[in-house]
Amino acid sequence: VYDLPFETGKTVLIMQGYNGNFSHVNKYALDFRLRKGKLICAARGGNVLKVVEHNNIGGANIKYINHGNYVVIDHGDFTFSYYLHLQQYSVDVQVGETVGAGHQIGRIGNTGYSTEAHLHLEISNGFALGDSIMVLFEELRNLSGGVPFAGLNVISQNTNTTLTMSLNYSTCPLDLFSFRG
Repeated sequence: VYDLPFETGKTVLIMQGYNGNFSHVNKYALDFRLRKGKLICAARGGNVLKVVEHNNIGGANIKYINHGNYVVIDHGDFTFSYYLHLQQYSVDVQVGETVGAGHQIGRIGNTGYSTEAHLHLEISNGFALGDSIMVLFEELRNLSGGVPFAGLNVISQNTNTTLTMSLNYSTCPLDLFSFRG
């Protein structure tokens, strides 16, 4: 189970839920609408695997697809969370850092293949964007069984917790891994 990737008390709109048909080629990606510069927090604890934050362009044209800023967190169980379209030079974590749920990782932006300021969140079961899996969110447990859906305004209850255990990076070779779900 994951927490919404925002500070406690923040109300956000889910623009595109699972099976979104506007821009997602993978059915389990999510888009959250917030104003540019608003904080993004880790949805679950893990190790920061990759950071890109130097890009400052974006738009609704596919030519911008490789110009987005993002953070990738490895959760140690061969799941990875991707936080995309971040604001230029707004990332607050670095590769190798261990973060807990609620740890501030960056700010909302509009970089890469993006129509407006928002957070694209995707959880994968392998180190490849697009291999997304369905996850449930604690804040939505009583509303929809944890499943996010488009048009829903939700309030984050994600608190900044310190990760109390050490996590190793996921090491299973991609060509040997088969998701059982």
